[in-house]
Amino acid sequence: MGVMDHPVVDDKMKQQVQEALHSDAFFYDEHVTVTIKDGVATLRGIVFDDWDLRQAMRIARKIPGVRRVVNDLELSQGGDWRWYLGGLLYRRHGRT
Repeated sequence: MGVMDHPVVDDKMKQQVQEALHSDAFFYDEHVTVTIKDGVATLRGIVFDDWDLRQAMRIARKIPGVRRVVNDLELSQGGDWRWYLGGLLYRRHGRT
């Protein structure tokens, strides 16, 4: 078993990816989950536009040890944008 195969390393990377997604002021991570196996991060859930999808992938790739990012995200076509924007504004003012 290599270093990248160790579950503790995967768990630490998962936490780092989740924290990075959450701390990005312009990315709403409420509907995104992260799993990591052998250094491969899989992002699942819902994002609201193509920019969010690309941003989530970029954020995850920046984490040391993440070898690859698998996109299993869905683009939401519609929804309540007031709720989405309200969440972003709420987070941008430091109320996480």
